[in-house]
Amino acid sequence: MGKKEFQLTSNDGTMLKTITWTCNLPTAVVCLVHGLGEHVSRYDHVATRFNAAYMDFIGFDLRGHGDSEGARGHVKNMDLFLDDVETLLIHTRKNYNELPIVLYGHSLGGNIALNYLIGRNKNEVVCGLITSPWLKLAIEPTAVQKVLAKIGDKLLPTLTQPNGLNAEDISSVKKVQEWYANDLMNHDRISGRLFAEVNRAGQWAIDHASDLTIPVLIAHGTGDNITSHHASEEFAQGADKATLKLWDNLRHETHNEHNQDEVIDFYVDWVKEHI
Repeated sequence: MGKKEFQLTSNDGTMLKTITWTCNLPTAVVCLVHGLGEHVSRYDHVATRFNAAYMDFIGFDLRGHGDSEGARGHVKNMDLFLDDVETLLIHTRKNYNELPIVLYGHSLGGNIALNYLIGRNKNEVVCGLITSPWLKLAIEPTAVQKVLAKIGDKLLPTLTQPNGLNAEDISSVKKVQEWYANDLMNHDRISGRLFAEVNRAGQWAIDHASDLTIPVLIAHGTGDNITSHHASEEFAQGADKATLKLWDNLRHETHNEHNQDEVIDFYVDWVKEHI
């Protein structure tokens, strides 16, 4: 097994810090799109489990995150995120020839992955998707918050504010909470434009779930106080090839919960069955 860091250049010239975790004689490759405020290195233990199952693992820091370029917590439009995913997939196909490619998107990354696969999956063939997506928030914003978000989107789109994420909502495991809170690579910023774009894209994905033509594993913890597992259920009900897995009482990062080995092995086994 090996690990390599390098940079990819997206369509608009943005540099994206990228990592590959490799194994001997891989049978597939999993491409990660991480969540808001975090970075790809937080998935080292996930990558190791896929490597053990003879699957390479590759992911990049989203623009505005980690060691990638871009304003922290801001994006002009969702299409830029989709361009970045396409850059990753083109690189992956070039380097892995005919091996099956599976996307793995968490939270914001799940929203991005779904929008990419429903709206754009034309240049690169992806055979499956694992996701715990941010399609809606767990708690509906108040009317005042919605008005303020609209004003921010239109008048001050680049202004970022704290995203309000509580480390205790990430996982029930104290060490994970401390790990997240003390990781200087994480950030807590979000702009009015990014918030509005994610909301629009989440509803669009739900409305077009039936257009997804590949197998998808929709997995969500029912104890998630950040993103809505009910929205994931709604998407799964509309997608013909969706498998829905709800983890009782698990919080936002199911792969970092007290039973993370069980969770990650479930994801690995699902990929084995669908490649």
